[in-house]
Amino acid sequence: MARYIPQHLFNGLVVKYLLCDTANTPDVFDKLIGEYLEKYPDERSNDLVADIMTAANEGRYAIKVLMDAPNSMYPTPVAALEGLMDVFTKAIALEKPLWRRVLENYFLNVQATPIPDRVLRAKEHLIAAEKVLQQRMAPAE
Repeated sequence: MARYIPQHLFNGLVVKYLLCDTANTPDVFDKLIGEYLEKYPDERSNDLVADIMTAANEGRYAIKVLMDAPNSMYPTPVAALEGLMDVFTKAIALEKPLWRRVLENYFLNVQATPIPDRVLRAKEHLIAAEKVLQQRMAPAE
């Protein structure tokens, strides 16, 4: 069976790339990509990295929006990225019961075919996460 990275892990890689880019630690990201390519051998390294970098542009915009918002709870890029990752993590937990998440992490954390629109989906997920974080910052009425 073919082994490709599922969307939720791709989204996480986009945020991890942005964290490494912000911290100027490309070697950490390169090591992470290497580990993922071992687990998902059908992924093409150059395509995966190019897709991550393309999706990361939306992440940079989300970071700027969150930092520039009035009453921002995200004064630094790292704080904004941690917020985005928190939203992604909680969204995964809300969508699936615990037993299913445990089994998927053990057996099924793989995509049988490449996701043709993973960059677009990641951008949409980043925008949605940004909106969730903006709602958290909105003053209570």
